[in-house]
Amino acid sequence: MKTKVLLLIGTVLFNTVSFASDPTMKVKISNDNETRVVDIVDLGDGTKALRTSGLVQIEELFGQDPQGSAWTYIGTAEDANGLGSAGDIVNTTIAAASPPLDLIYPGVTVSTAVTAGHLADPNPERAFALDHCADLNADANFIAAKWKCSVMKDFSGVFVNSKLFNEFGTRTASASFSTVATGSTVVTTPFETVTRRGLSTELARSPNNPRQGILAISGSVTTLPGAISNFFIESLMNGAVEEMAINPGGTPDVYSFTGQNDGFVRNVQKVTCGMNDNNIKFGQFLGINSTLTNGIEFMITSQGQTFTLPLIKSTDDWKHVFTLGVMANFKLEVQAGRDDVGVTAEFDPPIVLENNASELIQATINDNLSSVISLICRVVGFKTEV
Repeated sequence: MKTKVLLLIGTVLFNTVSFASDPTMKVKISNDNETRVVDIVDLGDGTKALRTSGLVQIEELFGQDPQGSAWTYIGTAEDANGLGSAGDIVNTTIAAASPPLDLIYPGVTVSTAVTAGHLADPNPERAFALDHCADLNADANFIAAKWKCSVMKDFSGVFVNSKLFNEFGTRTASASFSTVATGSTVVTTPFETVTRRGLSTELARSPNNPRQGILAISGSVTTLPGAISNFFIESLMNGAVEEMAINPGGTPDVYSFTGQNDGFVRNVQKVTCGMNDNNIKFGQFLGINSTLTNGIEFMITSQGQTFTLPLIKSTDDWKHVFTLGVMANFKLEVQAGRDDVGVTAEFDPPIVLENNASELIQATINDNLSSVISLICRVVGFKTEV
């Protein structure tokens, strides 16, 4: 007699198969002392299976970064004593894209010198990392190749990622990414390529039990400010002047709000403009008895990309254009004295102004607005560390 027993882990199948000349045999599966017997269940298609239960503990969830990335530690990931002497040089090199893409995505070489100021800083590694990252973000080839540098929060990790999605933002050849130092300064670069890496998922602490984590993300994810001090409300400024109801004369006047090289990214949630004038009407610009000849130009430069709003030449344009089509964000109040208009352009998710002054929101006044009582525009948002 020959009997074949098939066990398949997961859904465990159990069959007894006999040859034509052999009788069928019953089989019982139990533990060593036969105190617990495995149950057999019918799957409904004539197949029998062992009844099983399982508990799987997931230590980490991993996701695929859609953009190529690599990083470097000043010193190591754990220490804070990687800087050597003033005059040491840290050099980061990224290879160009494969031809013919090397013509638009060139190679990058950026050097930053260790200074006495870095060494005197209470956190010297991080102070240097911020400056090296700023040097990378300011390099023409780094910008042209669509790279972005940021410093990891609270320590000295310098993170470089491509702004391009998929393979054109990767460099997979050997030694295509490197950071080296001269003198006694130490740098640690875990990778010599820029690839789309698998990244573990971060959990938020449970508000009810900080020993547990929460993973409940659906749809778009928006960054939130870390502290109330990170909120800002700033006017578009022309030097020290915020009032835009002026006569620019022969040269247009430019009012702007810019990113700053201070270790923070500006996340702009809205731009709001408040206007006062007498006899504000549609079909003209506020109380001026005509539309504007040249109009007000609003321009946004974010992460190296520029967007220009259609010109604002009339009260109608404030309602239909500046609000990005959200009519509820336009409000006109007419009273016996001067009239008031409030308009808002909202951005969800926020517009990101990177950690440099080339990222900005700008308004250009091209016409004589001196007869308007007041026109002031403000930017509302929050800062996050790079």
